Amino acid sequence: MAYLSFGIEDSRGLTGTPNLRVNNRETKINPGSRLDLFLSGFHSVVDISSTKDNVNFESKVTVKGMGRIAFISTGKENKVVVNLKLSHPSFDGAFLRISRKISDNDYEAM
Repeated sequence: MAYLSFGIEDSRGLTGTPNLRVNNRETKINPGSRLDLFLSGFHSVVDISSTKDNVNFESKVTVKGMGRIAFISTGKENKVVVNLKLSHPSFDGAFLRISRKISDNDYEAM
């Protein structure tokens, strides 16, 4: 078994209930991130024992009042696509985005 974890420094910023789809199937969300770095958040246990190819997941998480969003990719190959209502993003870290689209109201990066 594997799991996907989402750490949120202050879960009061969550608006609504997050959802998670793994390989196009709705997946149960569990409380707690299972991460030492972030105790608050949520995770999902994912059975990848029968998966020979990529594991694709999609999540919709609505947050407010967060000053930063970060991704820690621990897989062999990772692709992250982000859509945010954020008009002035900034970047740091060793892995920067490949492409981006910025408008007055949204931001999309891959």
